Amino acid sequence: MIDHIEEILKSLLQKNIEIVLKNKTIKRGRLIIFRHIGCFIRLEIQTATKQDHIEIPFPYVIESKPGLQQFIFDYRLISLADGDMCTFKMLQNQKQVRENKYYDRILTINVTK
Repeated sequence: MIDHIEEILKSLLQKNIEIVLKNKTIKRGRLIIFRHIGCFIRLEIQTATKQDHIEIPFPYVIESKPGLQQFIFDYRLISLADGDMCTFKMLQNQKQVRENKYYDRILTINVTK
């Protein structure tokens, strides 16, 4: 999994990207560098006015759409359960310990011009 993420992120280095969560752009700019920090990936992004960063957790599933230059980081419970409905229902019934903006969501990284 880590190798696949590194391969994707290396292909995005020095490109303009947009990170979208819940149909809302949460970061936009040129990807300068990335690194692993525990269970997170830290992306350093150069915006028009400053250098900023975002830390995103490792996804359960990664999909790539090279023709669209889009990468999907899937944090949905059904992906964690690997399609097993029994496991999915058990996960749904678990109480969240704390709020997390990635919980049961999909994050996309799009290459922009």
